[in-house]
Amino acid sequence: MSFTGDRTTNYVNIPHIIAMVGLPARGKTYIAKKLTRYLNWIGIATRVFNVGEYRRQATEAYKNHEFFRPDNKEAMMIRNKCALDALEDMCRWLTEDSGEVAVYDATNTSYARRQLIYEFVVEKYGFKLFFVESVCDNPEIIEANIREVKIHSPDYKEMDNDQALQDFLQ
Repeated sequence: MSFTGDRTTNYVNIPHIIAMVGLPARGKTYIAKKLTRYLNWIGIATRVFNVGEYRRQATEAYKNHEFFRPDNKEAMMIRNKCALDALEDMCRWLTEDSGEVAVYDATNTSYARRQLIYEFVVEKYGFKLFFVESVCDNPEIIEANIREVKIHSPDYKEMDNDQALQDFLQ
């Protein structure tokens, strides 16, 4: 068997998407930012698309954990629209602005959400896609992450720290 060149050359110019997966407060955004910083440093045009930032820009509706209940239909519509907006912006950046790698930063824990991402970026655009799951089951690390990062997020700017911690845990 002989090859006329490197088999990977067909993939050199195809944008790549890294979709983060994991429960809240498990380090997805931390990993996404570190990975993006490194890839940019070695010369690969990389950008994070954080769905939480889209949600915060789209609405001031977040008052407490009720916003994330699966039976909260209005909030679910807002969250789904934000997820799609981030996907569209990400694909536009990759196709129009010479992006090479995009990191889609959201929980993406449901099969339906991962299937939507696959259909959108692989079937519609032909991009390469892989999922990176961040798993942490150490309660001390999770609580430290919540205390250091989550309760200081814009979602909790109107709450004291203990109230924010309790809300986030719910």
